[in-house]
Amino acid sequence: MKIALAQVRSINKIGFNFGVCEKLIKEASEHKASLICFPECFAFMGTSATETIANSGSLDSELFKSYQDLARKYSINISYGGYHEKSSNDPHKIFNSHILVNNNGEIINVYRKVHLFDLNTEKVKLKESEITEFGKDLLVDDGGLIFSNDLKIGLSICYDLRFPELYILLRKMNNAKILLVPAAFTKHTGELGHWKTLLMARAIENQCYVIASAQVGTHNLKRQSYGHSLVIDPLGKIILDLGSQEETFDLDIQEKEPFEGKLGFVEIDDWISNIKKVREGMPVFDHKRSDLYDVITKKD
Repeated sequence: MKIALAQVRSINKIGFNFGVCEKLIKEASEHKASLICFPECFAFMGTSATETIANSGSLDSELFKSYQDLARKYSINISYGGYHEKSSNDPHKIFNSHILVNNNGEIINVYRKVHLFDLNTEKVKLKESEITEFGKDLLVDDGGLIFSNDLKIGLSICYDLRFPELYILLRKMNNAKILLVPAAFTKHTGELGHWKTLLMARAIENQCYVIASAQVGTHNLKRQSYGHSLVIDPLGKIILDLGSQEETFDLDIQEKEPFEGKLGFVEIDDWISNIKKVREGMPVFDHKRSDLYDVITKKD
């Protein structure tokens, strides 16, 4: 089974971003990949909250239907890792939605980000909660529909990475074996080592493969992303790193051709047996002292 990982630098031009995504989807299909994973904000990276809201849309919008059509056209499953879904509750709000689409162009499941990124440091000031509603469903997986019930995919988005309980529950309650973590991780926190360290930790503690597609480079005057889309095995070993594309950090996106994306592939002979070997060799979930502590979902 082959999985494609897309690293892009989205900007505030819907048509350009769509063209980059189609190019990468076509390439992944030609390489016989079963699934291609895109990062957060794949369809649009705005320069302001107002611009982001104005370019959001429902899952019934013509824009997202066009993205569904790409899955059908190229016969490939797609993880669209963070779409600005217009809220039906408030015209001034959106959801940050991770959407799985099968190779028939059908939406399998939607995860709406539950942890919103509000950062206030000397170098970076971002407040996602100003325009984004909190997701209400903690546990979301693909129901075994992308590959099989023995190889379930668990969904998350970017800042969720800092909350290990979410991933523990994805394994404990859904028996997830692949954790998807699409992101637009900031260059500042990435260079501090947070991105790789946290992804490796989530892989090791849950004994899962982690697939983390990322934005890269300078999107606008306010926003830079770290890059380094990664695939990590259940022992915490990095088996794919798409790098940082450092040259894009200084690129004048108004005057030169924007970065048109990068694709990486992982092809593993037997995902399930690899995970089984790790979990049986060190059965950490059997060793958890649930008589002393436990991670549970909140009861209604």
